[in-house]
Amino acid sequence: MNFEKEYDSSFLSKVIEYNHQRYIAYKNNLPFVENKDFEKVLQARYQKVSRIKRRLIYLLSRSSYIWFCTFTFDNNYINKCTRTKRDLIKSVINTHDFKYILNIDYGKTTEREHYHCVLGTDWNFDVNQFIQSEYPCFCLAIPVKVGESDFNRLSKYINKLTNHCIKATTKRQRILYNFKGYDNFCPTYKDVKLAFMLDYIKFFGNEDVSLLDKADITGKNEVIL
Repeated sequence: MNFEKEYDSSFLSKVIEYNHQRYIAYKNNLPFVENKDFEKVLQARYQKVSRIKRRLIYLLSRSSYIWFCTFTFDNNYINKCTRTKRDLIKSVINTHDFKYILNIDYGKTTEREHYHCVLGTDWNFDVNQFIQSEYPCFCLAIPVKVGESDFNRLSKYINKLTNHCIKATTKRQRILYNFKGYDNFCPTYKDVKLAFMLDYIKFFGNEDVSLLDKADITGKNEVIL
C-alpha cells in the first residue's frame, strides 16, 4: 500500500485508531498485535515526513532568512489549470537566490485552492513587500528566521512547517522543491543522514523535536502560523 493513495475515510479512520492504540500499548509496555497493511501506511507517512524534515533542516541551516508565504488566487485565476497557477507563483519565487518548498492546500470550509511556501534566502530585504509587488493576486509572507543567531525559536517552526506540508487538506498532492538538499553533495544515504544530523545538532543540540502527535496521522492537528 502507498500513503499517497486516496484511501476512503473508513480505512483512514481505522489506521488512525490503530496508530493511537499502538502508541498507548508502547507507552504502557502492553502487548500489541501489528496489522501489516496499517503498518505499511504508517511507514509510508513516516518516510514522507522524514524527507520533508530533512529538506526543512537543510533550508533552515543554509539560509540566513526564512519566510513562510501563503499565495491565494482571485476570481481571474482561481479556475485556471493547476500548472498555470503554479507557474504564476514560480515566476515570482524563481528569482533572487530563493530556495523554496511549495505545496498546495484547500480551504477547510470553502475548498478554495491556495499554496503555502517555505522560502529561504541570504538577502536581507522585505520579501513580503517584494512578492506583493510582483504577484498579481494576494500573498502574505511572514518572517520565520531572521539572522544567523536566531535559533532559539526554530524548533516550534519545524513542527508547524512540516505539518503544513502533510496536513489532510493538501489532498496529498506533490510537494515542489527547487533544491536537492543534502543529495546535492552527499554521495550516499549514509552521508545524507550524517549531514542532516550535524545540522540538526547545530540547531537543537541533542533535544528531540517532535514532528507530529503520535496518535494522529491526518495532519489536522497542525498549528497555523
